[in-house]
Amino acid sequence: GYYCTSGAKYLANDDGIAGATGGRCDAGNFCPTGSSAQTTCTAGKYCSEDYLSTASFDCIERYYCSGGTNKERPTSDATNKGNICPVGHYCPAGASAPQKCPAGKYQPTTGAAANSECLACPPGS
Repeated sequence: GYYCTSGAKYLANDDGIAGATGGRCDAGNFCPTGSSAQTTCTAGKYCSEDYLSTASFDCIERYYCSGGTNKERPTSDATNKGNICPVGHYCPAGASAPQKCPAGKYQPTTGAAANSECLACPPGS
C-alpha cells in the first residue's frame, strides 16, 4: 500500500523512498486504499513487508506482537515491537501480550505457546 498527503502529485521517487507528498507503506505499518498516512500494524499482528494494505499476518505462536511489529519472530520490544514469550507466560497465535500461567502453575522456559505448557507446581512448593 501507499499513502498520499493533501495535494500529493506523486507517491514516491524512483527508488521507492517516500516523498513529501506521499510514499510507500513501510514494514511495521499498513496503508489501506485512500490512506493519508501510515497506520501502525495492529497489536497481535505483524507487518514484515513494505507496501502492505492490511495487517494480515497473525503473530505466530510462542511470540507476542504489541503493535507496530515488523518481524515474524520479533526479538526486541524496542526495535521490533514484540518478543519471544517470557518465562512464566505463554503466547498463542495472535497474542498482543504474554499471558500469565495460572496460579499453581509455572513455566521455566521462554517460548511457550499454550496454557497446557505451564507446569503444575510440585507438592509442598
